[in-house]
Amino acid sequence: MISDTPELLKLLYNDDDEIYIRKYDDKTGKNSQNFNFKLKDYPLWHPILKQYNENGEGIFFVVNKGGQKDEQIKEVKAHFIDIDLRTDNKPEALAEVKSFKLPPTAIVETLRGYHVYWKITESILGVFSTIQKELSKQIKYSDPSISNLSRILRVPNFYHHKTDTPFLIKEIEINKDNVYKQREFVEALGLDYTKEVKKNNALQELAITISDNNPNNEVIVIEGYEELLDFLKRQNLMKFLNLDTKEKESFKCLFHQDKSPSAYIYINRKGYYKYRCFSGNCEVNEMNIDIIDIVQRLFNKSFNETIKYLCDYYNIQFSISEFQREQQDKYDLNARFINREGLIKLKNNMPSIYTYIKPYKIILNEIIGFAREKMQSSQYQYKRESLFFVSNRYITDMVNMELEDISDTRLTAFEVNRYINLLATLGFLNKVHPANLPRSLYLKAKQIAERREYSRKIMFYTMPNFYDIQFKALERANLMLNSGITVDDISQRTISSLFGDAIATEIYHINKHYSEIEDKAIPKFIGFINQEIADKGYTTKEEIIKIPIILKINSKTKRLSKKEKTDILNKCFDDLLEKLNLDYVKSNKEQIESFNLKSQIHILIKE
Repeated sequence: MISDTPELLKLLYNDDDEIYIRKYDDKTGKNSQNFNFKLKDYPLWHPILKQYNENGEGIFFVVNKGGQKDEQIKEVKAHFIDIDLRTDNKPEALAEVKSFKLPPTAIVETLRGYHVYWKITESILGVFSTIQKELSKQIKYSDPSISNLSRILRVPNFYHHKTDTPFLIKEIEINKDNVYKQREFVEALGLDYTKEVKKNNALQELAITISDNNPNNEVIVIEGYEELLDFLKRQNLMKFLNLDTKEKESFKCLFHQDKSPSAYIYINRKGYYKYRCFSGNCEVNEMNIDIIDIVQRLFNKSFNETIKYLCDYYNIQFSISEFQREQQDKYDLNARFINREGLIKLKNNMPSIYTYIKPYKIILNEIIGFAREKMQSSQYQYKRESLFFVSNRYITDMVNMELEDISDTRLTAFEVNRYINLLATLGFLNKVHPANLPRSLYLKAKQIAERREYSRKIMFYTMPNFYDIQFKALERANLMLNSGITVDDISQRTISSLFGDAIATEIYHINKHYSEIEDKAIPKFIGFINQEIADKGYTTKEEIIKIPIILKINSKTKRLSKKEKTDILNKCFDDLLEKLNLDYVKSNKEQIESFNLKSQIHILIKE
């Protein structure tokens, strides 16, 4: 018995892909158990499968990716045939296979014939059965019933026990270079790809014209992820998808079997094209997806593969470093961790994490997207993770821009800040203290903050691979849930009481040491601020500095000067905003009228 992972499986799947196994009694045909595990764990499972096989059970796998049932399949990994002979004419059958226009990727010999595979990329689920049926017609001896998406075939290197002499299922030919786009495979069968897609009402009908319609003849040179993603998201989605529709005009959704128009495309305030579906049956109904999301779903590509595809499509010259590629793969995995399928897994396997993630998933989605867009070069990293910086106000604006298209709900910066602190507590975000930053990045962030007049200090973050820290997150989420902690309860004091001062300081970065004078002055500031906001709705830094502060220090009376008050206020200002749930903003037109201000000034107001 061969113990290594079969070459066929390594050819079809990536290490982290789930493979779905079934075992059947070879004599009775009864299915006794199903399994699923990651390909990289195959060597651990092999002894178990081997024992079942030695007991007379056949070991099978679902060729396509996604699950044990047709409706669970997400990606076509291969087209294939099962040659099941009633007579001993294997040489003739093998010659028939090799005479087909496209050489196969793999041939596996079975008891009564062969399993033959053609590895496929850029596939469409909806035409799979049609292709399978046509393939069985064109290759003699093929079983015509091998046509459903979750079809199983035997795993190589195990025995078939139907006869008295067990037969070893073995790979006799592996050709790694023989990989085909589904479209060219269909055309080799003599079918009209476009016609078949439309006839089968395939999920990704939009795919039929995308690959061949490059709109640009001239090379576009773009440097930097931010500029690249900005360019891509501004491209006309209706034109890209070859849809005969206008902005905000409903059409049948491309991502589910839509009986009545439930989707439309719109342009948001940043000028980005967004795709939206309102059907509860659709996998994208809770999202506003862009061109990148669409290509990822359409062709089952990773983020990096999608970027390469779109750069080729729009004739863009762009390259990334190995570090950036690794980081983008990480963000890709993190996005999957909280997508619709990921949340279902969390709900079933890690319900405490699900409890905290699900209500504010949109915030975490925006942060992942922001981190991906603001990808820095390898010189801007901390502990081998890419650094990014952003203010809570900016995240709040981005979240609310998404919410305004799907809901009347709006979040305040205070709510967003509290949830960010929750994410940091669970380990899904790491706050980085400015002292640990590359000086060039810190100065860059400071310039941006001053230019955009951010009211709060910019925070610096790294984001881990969620799959690497999920068990630490689960441990903390369990403790919080058992302690009755909700998002509304998140505070430095709460985190400190549950996990200790060190973790609380990592999250809140409020570890300043105040002198005796500062400690006694701060309550004076707090009392004045609370009174002013209660009386008139706002106050200013200038008004706070004007208040007389007389303190008793070592039995002596001390009156603080304007400079002393200014220095103390500047030192504790961020802590005051955090403690009192305040925002420091430049007054808008409504506030100028409401507070009867003479001009536009910076004010402190409640969040």
